[in-house]
This record gives sequence, C-alpha cells and structure tokens, in this order.
Amino acid sequence: MKKYYFQLLIAVYFVCTGSLYAQNAVYVDGKGVDMNTNIWGTIQQLDRREYSVENEQQYLDKNWLEGEIFMKTGVNIEGFPLRYDLVNQEIEIKAGSEIKVLPLSKVDSFSLIALNGKNKNYVSSITSHNYGNAPNPGCYEKVASADSWSLYKNYTVVLEQPNYNIALNTGSKDAKTKVITTYYFSHEDQTIEVVNSVKKFNEKLPRDIHDATKAYIKENRIKMKNEEDLVKMLSFLNSLTSSN
Repeated sequence: MKKYYFQLLIAVYFVCTGSLYAQNAVYVDGKGVDMNTNIWGTIQQLDRREYSVENEQQYLDKNWLEGEIFMKTGVNIEGFPLRYDLVNQEIEIKAGSEIKVLPLSKVDSFSLIALNGKNKNYVSSITSHNYGNAPNPGCYEKVASADSWSLYKNYTVVLEQPNYNIALNTGSKDAKTKVITTYYFSHEDQTIEVVNSVKKFNEKLPRDIHDATKAYIKENRIKMKNEEDLVKMLSFLNSLTSSN
C-alpha cells in the first residue's frame, strides 16, 4: 500500500509541474528560424518597419532572399528572409509576421543568395576592411578578388525630383529613385575609383605599372564601366603586382 501511495505522489508531482511549465512557456514559430536565443534576442531589439515599400528600385533585390548577416558585435544572423533597402541603408529581416530593420552601420558584412542560386557578398564599408577610404556611402558588393587585388561595386541611390512640364505635357509628375553603381579596385591600403577616363584612372595606379595597364586597356578594348571587362583587368593587375 505504501508503495502505491508513493507512486501516486510521484505521478501527481509530474502532472502539476508539467502544467506549470505549459502555463509559463513562450511559443515562437520556429519555421525557417534559427532559434539561438542570442540571435532571436538581437532581432527582437531591432526597430520594426511599420509600412510596406512598393518601390522595387529601393532594393538590391525586391525578393526576400536567404542570406547571412555578420554584425560588428560578433553576432551572426541567419535563417531569416532578408533584403537590402538602398534608400535607407538598412537590411530588412522578415521575422514571422514582422519586418525588422537593421542599420547598415551596425553590420560588418552580409551575403544574399539570389533566386538563380548565386551567392553575393557585401561589406558595409571598404574602409572597415582595410581597403582605404572610399567616398561613397552604402554597401559594397565584392565582385571578385585575386590575391592582393579586389573589385567592389558600390550602390547608392539618388532621388530625382519631378520634372513635369505643364505646357509641353512632358516629364514625370512623381519623384523617382535612381540607382547609381560605382566600381572600385582595392589594393593593399589603396582604393581606386574606376572612372571613364583611362588617363585619370591610370594616374591612380602604382606608377610602375602605368605603361603596362594603359597598353592592356587599349589592346583589349576594355570598357571602364563593363563589369566583365573589369574582372579581366583585375586578373591582369594582379599578375603585374605578383611578378614584381
């Protein structure tokens, strides 16, 4: 009989403690979410976006994409749909039914996987990665790298004011955003902006490779704003400095 009462007391204990846990537990929809408490706590502290942005040109990619964020605090965020807001320089994080916003100033780097499966890497500043002082704000896509040289693409947004002409009935009645891309080569502690003028661009390069670079651009008909051509030039520049 004593054994029976003992077993009964044990059963009542587990039922009571189980009910108490169920009353105090917090349930979070973890579908597609990294439930690391440090990450979740960081996201919950972020501001919430209260409105929906309809302007597709406001984003690097209007689609919600897989990716990873490396914060300056050392916290990595992944498992949430992401997209980058070019205008406000913020990463939007889709956390359940909410959209949280993370300022680029708090980010060291981040990556996004496009719908075609291509993984693209971005840094918040070339300066923070020891590549000199790039003048433009906003994120920089790391297009390619080879040993001591890297090619970056900066994205900035310019707001174009309405230019509607009533008399001629031409122009736009609404303000528009225009995305401007600027390419940079980085080498050691030097940042070199790619400009259309071959002469001005060449002057920014190390003096001992001026002649070789000028000849390469002319012989290969390199277009200074063509990304494929710039990737080729990156390999050429690397071959010059590697041989020195």
